[in-house]
Amino acid sequence: MNLVVRPLKPKLIHSQHMWDSKHRLISLVSRSKGPPLSPSRIDLGNKQRRGVSSARHVASQDKQEAISSNILPSGHPTLQPLLVRRLDPRHLSTKDFVVISGYTRRRTVFSEKPFVDFAYRRPLSKGEHYTPFPSDAQGFFYWHLEPNAPPLAGQLRFRITNSPDSAAFSDGRDLQLPDGGVWSISIFCISRYLCYAGIQLQLLSEKLVTRKLLKTALTATSRGGSRPGRGSLMIWKFGQPFPVRLEAFIDFWILGVAGARKLRLRPFIMNGRIDGRPQLIKPFIGTALLQFEHSMLKEHKDTRTVVLRIVKTTDVQKSDNIVFDLTPMPEPMQGGLVMARMPGPVGHSPSRWVPWSVDVDQRRVKNPATSAALAMLFDSPAYRMHRVDSQLV
Repeated sequence: MNLVVRPLKPKLIHSQHMWDSKHRLISLVSRSKGPPLSPSRIDLGNKQRRGVSSARHVASQDKQEAISSNILPSGHPTLQPLLVRRLDPRHLSTKDFVVISGYTRRRTVFSEKPFVDFAYRRPLSKGEHYTPFPSDAQGFFYWHLEPNAPPLAGQLRFRITNSPDSAAFSDGRDLQLPDGGVWSISIFCISRYLCYAGIQLQLLSEKLVTRKLLKTALTATSRGGSRPGRGSLMIWKFGQPFPVRLEAFIDFWILGVAGARKLRLRPFIMNGRIDGRPQLIKPFIGTALLQFEHSMLKEHKDTRTVVLRIVKTTDVQKSDNIVFDLTPMPEPMQGGLVMARMPGPVGHSPSRWVPWSVDVDQRRVKNPATSAALAMLFDSPAYRMHRVDSQLV
């Protein structure tokens, strides 16, 4: 059975929406022979939208016309969905300029239909409410894919601009979340959730993705059955910084040309004993930015060995979760490498600390899944391009 959403026929009549216990929006698209349901009668579920002054966002008549052209007719102004005709940043026009500021959710219709209800930040727990889009959220929805990135790294983003002119796109900035991350919807979520069927169809119609790619994203799973989802950390090249908490496990996905693999690391957590019982020891607390690198150390010459670089540290402190150790973990230093304990010979010298590393071609390894995931970084278009540039220098 083909799990990828196929283009829907024009007889799209109505959609009903309901939320499950995890606050996922499920769109049940149905057809009938009756007349289309008027948008004014669609229950939008008490969106709690804040009023937005047109004078705040409409600086010129041209801008006002651009906004007006993107609102579909409706019986009530607050129910008017936006219309987006393009997601390819190379072909955007003033007709694709939209204003979403102040809304907790904003209904948007693509040229291929059906509609999508975009949210800025969904409730994370019971009792929380939707967070409205910030006051400067006006610009263009677009499909983002960095140069030399695998197609699975594609994601929908929103570019904030000061003008409806598409020429202002390059001078704009991407909408950010309250925690500083970029607001985005990954291809994994788009392929998985039916509420994003409209985005699927739009991407297919503009040939920004293929059905094969959507199926690959849909079937990406770890050995434990988990899937990439909202907020999942995605790594697809060497030198790509990612945030970590020193006292926590790191879960992320390595993206390649043909698929994705999940990886879990705990570089700053040690095995130890407290009161004679095995415990996980967390010597430090704080945050850091790390990145994978192809090792240039002498001991790794002519091998495909991966190391972890500490790009930046913030508020690193020793924790209370420590025990006496003859060879304690070195404090993480900005610019240095992540270290790992190397056991000493039995009955001889104590253990020592060496750079954490994984030779992806070594046959006898403790965790072959880690080697297989990190090997994908050597197969990435970005790494191959880097190798070509290095040979030309």
